[in-house]
Amino acid sequence: MLPVGVRRSEANSTFVYSSAEERDRLVAAERKFTDDKVRKIIDFKNFVCTPENGRSFVVINEKGIDPLSLDMLAKASAGGVRG
Repeated sequence: MLPVGVRRSEANSTFVYSSAEERDRLVAAERKFTDDKVRKIIDFKNFVCTPENGRSFVVINEKGIDPLSLDMLAKASAGGVRG
């Protein structure tokens, strides 16, 4: 299973940033990480589901899929269900 969305730790943790720029860099890195995973899923969907075979593709994730990832999946004609 491939988790989609920002990963949450199982333990309570706190991040302390020395600047707003540092926080922004971390947020951008998390977004890039997630977007790269979703692009890989979309590439796989395009490999499996061709116009010739008429197959559909749905991603089901028990921990949830963030709204931006759902939008990327929808634009690629892939369904996404978050639990």
